[in-house]
Amino acid sequence: MSEDEIVEISRIIHEYVCTDRPFENADAAIRAGAMRVNPDARMNLTSIRDQLAWFVSEGLVPADASIETLVDNSFVETY
Repeated sequence: MSEDEIVEISRIIHEYVCTDRPFENADAAIRAGAMRVNPDARMNLTSIRDQLAWFVSEGLVPADASIETLVDNSFVETY
């Protein structure tokens, strides 16, 4: 991913987080706190399953929540 692409993504995120400060002051914090973006934006279903299991175990989502209802992978590659 090029630096220009990273800046573009950071600017999009800035529309929702760290909005109380100018982008130039928020960029480093946004990058430090941003999740990793996998090559080709592929979803890591193993990680998503692990996260879903944690949310279920903490009672944050219904116990019958499933990966099939959470993720629509028909438009993106997964691994």
